[in-house]
Amino acid sequence: MLRRLEYITVYLVAVFFVQMESVKAQFTITGTTFRERCDALIECMVNDIQPYGKNSTSIKYTTPFYWARIYQGVDVENSIAELERIYDYWLTDPSTVYLSGSDVDFSDHMTMHGYLLTKDKLPDSLKDKVKRFLQLSDFNTYGTGTSTLNMDMMHYTAGLLAAQEWSDFTDVAGRTAENIINYNRPRILNVLDNIFHNNCSEMDAFVYLPTDFMYIRMLAEYCTDSEVNRKAKVVYQQMIAAMIGAWNQGLYVANPPRSKGWEQLVGGPLGMNSRITMLAWLFFGNPSNSIKMADQCMSDTNNSASFCFWVAYKGRVVPLPAILNAEKRKTYPYEYTSFIDNITVSKTNTMTKNWKQYKYTWQSQNYGLATQTEIPYNLTKAPSTYAYKEIKRTYLVWRDETTDKCFFTVCQDNPERPTDAVNANAVGYGENPYHRVLQYKGTAIGITNVPTTYLKDNRYRMYVPFTNEGIKARHDKEWIFCHTGSMMFAFRTVEPFTMGGRLPFSVPGCTVLMFNPTTTHKGAWILETTEITEDLKGADMDEELDKFEAKLLANSKIETLDYSTDYPRLQYTSMSGDVLDLTYFPPTSTYSGQYKINGITQSLNTSLFSSPYAVQEDKSEDVYIYDTEETPTKLSWGDDILGMEKVHPEVNIRYRVSGGYLYVSGIESTTPAQISIFEKTGTLICNKQVFSEADSSVNVADFASGIYLLRVQSSNYCWVTKFVK
Repeated sequence: MLRRLEYITVYLVAVFFVQMESVKAQFTITGTTFRERCDALIECMVNDIQPYGKNSTSIKYTTPFYWARIYQGVDVENSIAELERIYDYWLTDPSTVYLSGSDVDFSDHMTMHGYLLTKDKLPDSLKDKVKRFLQLSDFNTYGTGTSTLNMDMMHYTAGLLAAQEWSDFTDVAGRTAENIINYNRPRILNVLDNIFHNNCSEMDAFVYLPTDFMYIRMLAEYCTDSEVNRKAKVVYQQMIAAMIGAWNQGLYVANPPRSKGWEQLVGGPLGMNSRITMLAWLFFGNPSNSIKMADQCMSDTNNSASFCFWVAYKGRVVPLPAILNAEKRKTYPYEYTSFIDNITVSKTNTMTKNWKQYKYTWQSQNYGLATQTEIPYNLTKAPSTYAYKEIKRTYLVWRDETTDKCFFTVCQDNPERPTDAVNANAVGYGENPYHRVLQYKGTAIGITNVPTTYLKDNRYRMYVPFTNEGIKARHDKEWIFCHTGSMMFAFRTVEPFTMGGRLPFSVPGCTVLMFNPTTTHKGAWILETTEITEDLKGADMDEELDKFEAKLLANSKIETLDYSTDYPRLQYTSMSGDVLDLTYFPPTSTYSGQYKINGITQSLNTSLFSSPYAVQEDKSEDVYIYDTEETPTKLSWGDDILGMEKVHPEVNIRYRVSGGYLYVSGIESTTPAQISIFEKTGTLICNKQVFSEADSSVNVADFASGIYLLRVQSSNYCWVTKFVK
């Protein structure tokens, strides 16, 4: 017994020091272009990062490092031997494959993609093991586990390409290659169509969007079915274009539709376990042209290389120059909105409507603030909808070169499985259904109103962690004022609150704000953010916080209305003088004008994504990429990608401003057109449908003097210019 304890002690000490070493081992990779950044990632994977130990059997996390070595021609013999060892492990006892849960889908993808990338360098023995491993899966079904978009598509695409590669392929159920193709091909085409016209249901998901890129890239590179291949190429480019608005000089600022917990919210160049930060950095870069990587790959963190490698290797599919050029043109601030019509291609290949997510991001020079509203299709079942398991309604992230904990979010307790309603979810992992948020530029307000009949125990509680890393915070006049070094923000609740480190919300490295008493079911909050503008600059952080506090308290106003009812209302006049007016509505109700800005009822945005740099309307066949000051580049669903072109520069549209009106001439009379006017920040301020030149005037008398963006769009053309009022 003593020897057993000694052995355990030695083992734990060894593990501790191994973990400590892995934390210390960090690498900085650099690159000024997409290709340079991709090459730097692969060079680090191949020459610096060591796969996690000789005993690892993880296909999901470990094999990408060996596939990368073979692809690069480095340590090939040993990498092949390690892959043979790993696949021997799974082939020796096939039951381990079936018991590995969702890892089956990741393993199938990593295996098929790695094989296709390197097959000319592989010995017959490894090729045989790859094929036999893939034959352990049942490919005429949807993904394992809870069957999400990424798991379904990893499953479908691995099956299709295996059947494409080996004409004699059969899966574990004995289905032939033809059977597998006939089952998976229509499902893949339906998903590609769904992504392009309704947005990717995992767009902006910090963990899963890089996974979605893996299988889209594999189809675009290796699928020999011409229709699948062409549509995958178009979707690949569309998904990159959709990321432009969320990327803020090294910060990924958008609400993740699937928030996987506190540690997955980290950001900036030090966010080594942020897969989406690495992915966006490969495409767009950041001001320093550098990012950190860590020397281990086997935990659920610090593994971005395992997933981003599948975008980084050199092939025929690369981001379109117009997309990369559009991102380079950015100026700040601007508004970015997006809309996800979450429709699932079900296991029977029919469309299942889940919920709609309306997202808004304010992108400022040194930070970004994002919020969202979600509305399930089936309102009667809203409280148990799985959307809430991974919802993140508020996300503020700022520039910081010293820590990756440069973010702030309002959290709510919620069940891990809404339909079970038993165990609590992890910290920062989802929210409960009873929370509404309204944002305008850098100000956000929210109301939570959880019925006392909702579930059992404590699933109603709101908690707000404030990081203790890199910020200076003070509690004064019922507000928490924070200076991050690059920007400032202030937060308060309408109800009394206290600060501390209460269980079960003891977030590492944070002080947690909670209502006082913690049994409060109904409450409201306010978040103000600001750049350190000239009028707020001081000799040090304390002086700047003093100025911020004085300005906010002098200009802001809070008013609660109908607060004792089921539909409490909060009106807040912000530091800048804008009035945000939010009336709470429960998840069982649809939106009907409960959001007002400066007295104007807001429409929920339904552009799949919209910023001054890329736009796609809901269900539209076209993506407009604003890569120059002139006409945009258009990406269309029917494109072969080589056909990218500027949007009808020959259209002879003209405009003039006179007597408080904007007059547009040259509009074709054969088809209706839409006249849209935007502020420089990208905010849409006017939309008018016209059917002839006779009704193409727009009243701009109340517009402030300045520069505006004018867009005239029809089914035949899109014309864009700037005008001065």
